Amino acid sequence: MRVTHQGMINNTIAHLSGNMDQIARLQSKIAAGKKNLSPSDDPVNTSQSLTMRSTLNNLQAYRSTNELTREWMEAADYSLEQLQTIGVRAVGLITRGLSDTMGSDERQHALAAEIDGMIAQVVQIGNSTHKGEYIFAGFQLHTQPFVMSDPNTLVYQGDNGLLQRAIAPGQSVVMNLPAEPVFRPLVESLIAARNALQSASFDRNALQTAFTQLESALDAVDAQRTGLGTRMRQVKAASDGIDKTEIELNSLLSKREDLNMAEAITLLRGQETTYQAVLEVSRRAISALSLFDYLR
Repeated sequence: MRVTHQGMINNTIAHLSGNMDQIARLQSKIAAGKKNLSPSDDPVNTSQSLTMRSTLNNLQAYRSTNELTREWMEAADYSLEQLQTIGVRAVGLITRGLSDTMGSDERQHALAAEIDGMIAQVVQIGNSTHKGEYIFAGFQLHTQPFVMSDPNTLVYQGDNGLLQRAIAPGQSVVMNLPAEPVFRPLVESLIAARNALQSASFDRNALQTAFTQLESALDAVDAQRTGLGTRMRQVKAASDGIDKTEIELNSLLSKREDLNMAEAITLLRGQETTYQAVLEVSRRAISALSLFDYLR
């Protein structure tokens, strides 16, 4: 079959065009660092990658929730620690007040005044906030929970609502704690101790009763702090699990999506070499055909 000059040129252009398409595609993949340039390149792989990315987005939402929950719990834990410190100091003062060597003037003024200051501190701690929201108000995040309506009466303006937070798929935790059962016994025991110390006729039994109430109130603080610590560890464990899952998913995504650069560059160089070879062979063939036509 006779090969025409134009046919040779057309075949050469077709080969070179296909080769250039391959080169351009490889260059685009290398620039993007991705195996596929569009979903149609590998629909199954793209669908699986989208599912993984959706899971990663959900995990990021859990991570944000966990961070906020952890910060809130840390603020609450610090407040409970302050209550414990105040309670220990109050135990020491009341013990001194129960001593027979303590003078009535010191009881009525120095000790009673310090206990009164502790009452104010406990109320202030009960009104602690985190990012503008009251920690110990239940659902009433923007209502000051504790108010002393008079020197002997503590009013709680919050509620017993428990703030649930989703910290991982299928896992939630209570972020706050029931505040009134923690703060009221502590404040009322301190009020009873202060009043007993201020009494003109020292009532040892009243002060001893206040001491017993204070110890019971501190036990409640300890129990709540222990429970809070357990939930804080749950949040940390959930965060650690999210970290591990994210690492695994990102590794799988990288294997599915990321281009093997060394391999791609090798292929690109091969295509460029092929292009040059086809170009040279075609040039020689066309030149030979032209010479043949001339001689003929």
